[in-house]
Parts: sequence; structure tokens; C-alpha cells
Amino acid sequence: KTHTHTHTHTHTHSFRPDENVTLDFVHGYRGWDCQGNVLYTVTDEIVYFAGSVGLVLEPNSRRQKHYLGPASKQGQLKELISVCMHPSGAICAMGERSINASIYIFDLSTMATLRELENAHEGGISAMAFSKDGKRLVSSGMSAKERTVSVWDWKNDKKDTPLCSQVLRSPKILALGYNPRDDVVVACGINMIEFLRVGLSRTGQRVLEHLPGVFSVSNRATHNVSPSMLSVAFTKTEFSIAATVNNSVEGLCLTGSDLGNIYLWKREEQIDMIVAAHKSSVYALATFIN
Repeated sequence: KTHTHTHTHTHTHSFRPDENVTLDFVHGYRGWDCQGNVLYTVTDEIVYFAGSVGLVLEPNSRRQKHYLGPASKQGQLKELISVCMHPSGAICAMGERSINASIYIFDLSTMATLRELENAHEGGISAMAFSKDGKRLVSSGMSAKERTVSVWDWKNDKKDTPLCSQVLRSPKILALGYNPRDDVVVACGINMIEFLRVGLSRTGQRVLEHLPGVFSVSNRATHNVSPSMLSVAFTKTEFSIAATVNNSVEGLCLTGSDLGNIYLWKREEQIDMIVAAHKSSVYALATFIN
């Protein structure tokens, strides 16, 4: 709506219209350089992002809710490039791409910011994952110099720095997973997979101890370099007689590669099984209970 004035204002303050503009609907979705960035909430709404706006879409009514950042940063977020869902399905975290990139954790019902991890990484946040109890968040950076994986105690408002961090040798970390069985983080990337255990140093400080995933000799003979790991998931169980009879185990790690294979990891650094699942890259994995 426009309003035209035929006289000149002599007031020192600028003219302000009576109308306000509010965001109604955002068209589009960022998919060309992201993966694993469309998720379902506990109420079956769809979470994703476009530009610098976090979006929650109710699929039946096609109504959107918009996350524009904390009150002090409304509409000032950088472009969003990563998202992960809290185990409750009612909270999510989104990461931005910026020289000093921040992570925003917010409530999916009220869209209220629960925590901002300011300047979490340099360059951007390429991937994130919550722990099983939702108390910790692991994230990876996109600095031009190095790729850092950090674990955060995000509910502790008094701690602005990560619990522990580790630098990995990879052009880009593409996916992160937090094992539901223990404090082991799985980092997937270009020609690499690494398992990082949250432990204690001799001085009592939290550290990330890492073991690189070892691929089989036959695989190395077929391919000059290790495959790129693009996705990660873990087996899930709930206590039942059927689960006990079938020897269902929680926390077995599965990863998808650019060769179309799914890898089952017996231990952190040892492959138990390779399944030729697809003819091309496995960009996403999902597991079901038992």
C-alpha cells in the first residue's frame, strides 16, 4: 500500500506510515548445498529453512511459523545452512553461515529462543546433532583453515564455550551423530569417518578422544581412497520380549557413503557389514525401533 503526500513536511522527524508489515509466507527451500535439513516435529509439522528464516510448516493448512532470531537480532540472522531435531521433537537447533557463525536453539511451538551459542564456529555450521537425553549438542565448523567438532552443554547458560573440541582433517564434515548408547560422536565427511569419545583428561578436563574409522583391505584395493560418508544413523530399541529374542541392540552405527553402500560398524573403528543399497550416494538414513 502506498500513500502520496502533496505537501512538504517541515518536521524534523521522518514520516512513518500507520501500517506495519508482517511476514506471512516464505517460498523456497535451501537444498543445493545442504542435506538432512527437512525434519518432522512431534506434532507432524515440517521444519526447514530458506534464506535466513527458520520455518515450521503445518502441511494440511499450509500455514507457516517463522523463526527470525532472538529478540535482540530479529531479522538479522545470517543465511541458515544446518538444522537438527531435539529428541523431544519440540525443540530444534539451526546453524548459520558467517565469518563468526552462531547456533540458535528454539521452541517449535512458540518459536521462542531457548539459547544462542554465539560465535560457535568460524565460517559456518555444517552439521549438528543432539545427544539422546537432549542435554548436549555437537556441532561442526567450516573454517577455511580447519574443521572443528565441538560438544556443548547448551542448557548451561553460564557456560559460553564448548565442553570440548577436536580438529579433524576433512575438507568438510557432512553429518554428525550422537550415539544413544554412550558418549560417542560420529563425524562423517569427505573421504573420512571418525569416532570421538567424550572423556576426561588427566587434569579432569573434558576432551574429545578420536579414533579414525578403518575400512577393509578389500575396499581399499578397489578404491584408491576411503569413501566419503554422507549420512549416519543408529539402531533403536525399546524393552520387549521380541527385542530380547531377536538380540536387538541399541546404538549400532550405520553410515551411508557416496558409493551407494550402507556400512554397519561393529565397534567404533571396525566395519561389521557392507550392504550395496543404492546405485548412487546415500544422502539420508532413518532407523526404526527394533
